[in-house]
Amino acid sequence: MNIHSSPKRKGMTLLEVMVALTLLTGMAGAVLLCVMQVRETAEDNLYQATSITIATGYLEQMMGMSYSTLRDIALNPTKAIPTKSTESQIDNIYTSQFTALDIPIVSEMAADGSLVAKVSMKFEIQAHLRDLRPDGVDAIEVGITYAWTKPSNRQRNERSIKTIRSSIR
Repeated sequence: MNIHSSPKRKGMTLLEVMVALTLLTGMAGAVLLCVMQVRETAEDNLYQATSITIATGYLEQMMGMSYSTLRDIALNPTKAIPTKSTESQIDNIYTSQFTALDIPIVSEMAADGSLVAKVSMKFEIQAHLRDLRPDGVDAIEVGITYAWTKPSNRQRNERSIKTIRSSIR
């Protein structure tokens, strides 16, 4: 009996290589898509957390003002509410319009030692003061509507926070 044995194959055929490359490309694309979605979510969270922190800071400054000052501003909506974003910078916030601010997100040190913003977000803030005395309560509702725009997609997001400031401390 004469049995012919075929020689052992070494390596892969062109078809096997092409199938393997197609599968590898598909998996790499799926991983890249997941990484991009995770980065987008992390960026969204950064902007949202920064915005709520800034808005809460302004709200706390307003809550620290005297009751009579807040009541005067509530009765005169064109009056500015003096707040600070830094020790030296005063930001006037209004109840009649949004105040636009440019908030640095990523900064780097310049040659002279100052910080220079590399990436910043557009932030808008508007105060809301409502005297609750007509409702029988000696208090003022203090609120802030704030909005931010993410630089990558120019999408504007808007939120509000409110609290009550009574005349009793």
